Amino acid sequence: MKEAIGGLGLFQIVIVFLALFSGYLCLSVNSSKAYKVKDQIINIIQKHNGVDDNAVEEIQSYLTTVGYRATGQCNADEIGYGANGTASYSRDALFCVKEIPVHVADSDNIQSLQLPDISYYSIRVFFKLDLPVFREVFAYDIGGDTRMMYYPVG
Repeated sequence: MKEAIGGLGLFQIVIVFLALFSGYLCLSVNSSKAYKVKDQIINIIQKHNGVDDNAVEEIQSYLTTVGYRATGQCNADEIGYGANGTASYSRDALFCVKEIPVHVADSDNIQSLQLPDISYYSIRVFFKLDLPVFREVFAYDIGGDTRMMYYPVG
């Protein structure tokens, strides 16, 4: 009987370490996917020089191809885009976009110059770890910024 209890304890330890390792593997793969999605969204916005209908359509096509489905809630000053490509302010936004205009300090010398409209975009995508029994273990968002764009569209 002593051997059976020792074997069962060892089996439980192996199962716990196997669960921890597979959880870590799932976490690293999913977070890597979220970072790739964020980078590609930034590249698409920079390619289109802003967020317009063509950029949103290309982003939605990319998200469908990759199979990205993590959703979250955008802040009040952000525009969220859902799975169908329309602006969404609910918890069902796949990514959030905020246009941030760049202001130049006011002075007499600068006011005489004709300055272009300059802004950049702040992007947020979401990452969640859902387990079938425990549901959502944790969720966080990943943010990034585009380069400064002159005369952005949208």
